[in-house]
Amino acid sequence: MDLEEFSQLLTRYENDVYTFCCHLAKTRDLANELYQETALKSFERMHKIDASNNPKAYLFTIAIGIWKNMSRKVKRRESIAPSLPLTEATMNNSSDNSVEKQVEQNIRDALIRKTVSELEDGCRIPMLLMYFNNHSVAEISQICKIPDGTVKSRLHKGRRLVKAALEKEGFVVG
Repeated sequence: MDLEEFSQLLTRYENDVYTFCCHLAKTRDLANELYQETALKSFERMHKIDASNNPKAYLFTIAIGIWKNMSRKVKRRESIAPSLPLTEATMNNSSDNSVEKQVEQNIRDALIRKTVSELEDGCRIPMLLMYFNNHSVAEISQICKIPDGTVKSRLHKGRRLVKAALEKEGFVVG
């Protein structure tokens, strides 16, 4: 892959990778740092990127590897000076204009995001990849370098924990 192809690839996937970094890092500053490190590392490895073999998954794999290395620093920093969690504006595309339903949906969405962000990395990363980035089990398996069965069990555990958190707050989960 040459520099021009790499530039186009990074431009094509920068929003997806940055959003994933935000979900992993939980703070804007740390997400920016993670994204920059991911872009730099992918530039260093640009000759290994195969444009025909899911390059987005390769970028996510790089981000996860860097995140695992950075998480030790994050834990040390958090123990010294806690930072504020990353908040996202909730977009509700519902055709129902009921204010109560919109507020309830916003609260539910925030609770789901909060619960997922508090999961251990083993469950959180597959949940983020599946539900926030629309990856398949096979793609998650490839990105995380774990078997499909492990991905499925971690997704099951994550869903169970999210469901329990919703039920604890009084939401009916079907």
